[in-house]
Amino acid sequence: MNHTIAVLSDIHYGDAPPEGLSQRRADLGAVLLRRAVERFNRWIRPDLVLVLGDCLDRPEAAQAADRLRELRAILDRLTCPWRILPGNHDLPPDGFHAIMPRAPEREDVGPVRLVSFLDPQDDGWRATRLPAPAIQTYPEIA
Repeated sequence: MNHTIAVLSDIHYGDAPPEGLSQRRADLGAVLLRRAVERFNRWIRPDLVLVLGDCLDRPEAAQAADRLRELRAILDRLTCPWRILPGNHDLPPDGFHAIMPRAPEREDVGPVRLVSFLDPQDDGWRATRLPAPAIQTYPEIA
């Protein structure tokens, strides 16, 4: 039996960059996500969609939570289940999961086992992979 898992990452939704300073079009994040959701629902019809972080461009922006809510509303239009993990450009996990659903620590999707965990990061947004026993899992699941 075949299973289709679609993966999205690095939406980086935010403000438009000042003219000529960046090629990153953070202002198009919600538009592009909406298009992806429509394509998944109409043509691809995956069994699961994984969103692998960096939903926001600047988590410190005043509009960050509102933008995350907007992305949540778009993802809720998916006709298949979806899971999301925060990235290093997203709100801290507690704030992120006040808006986005928390992925189970372990979940089987057909023949695939998904394992969710958070890597610690330093002040420069660099994640560090810890040895398996030290990996931080979600508190209520650990």
